[in-house]
Amino acid sequence: MQQGPEERTILQDVPWPDEPPVMAPGQTFGSVTDTIADAVLKRPIGLGWVLGLFIAMSMVGVLMMAVTYLFLVGVGIWGINIPQVGASPSSTSSGGSVSVTPARLFRPSCCC
Repeated sequence: MQQGPEERTILQDVPWPDEPPVMAPGQTFGSVTDTIADAVLKRPIGLGWVLGLFIAMSMVGVLMMAVTYLFLVGVGIWGINIPQVGASPSSTSSGGSVSVTPARLFRPSCCC
């Protein structure tokens, strides 16, 4: 496999006529980074951040408890296993009258 000609990727080799310098004289990339980062990193953590973090982590804890309860008990906690009052599928397909079955009392297994 043949190699192509080497590409020049060094920024200094590319001519940039009529372009002003990006940084002021005497500045380096490190000094610019330090100046920008110091505005954020030097301030102490305020009470608002601590309170906000506490509230957010409390909500995450409630979510984890709810998901754990869902995995332990099952999807019946949403009420999808409550018997319905209505017609059975066989009675509606005949075109005749609809028979109604009474609803049974639902007792969850985790409470009683």
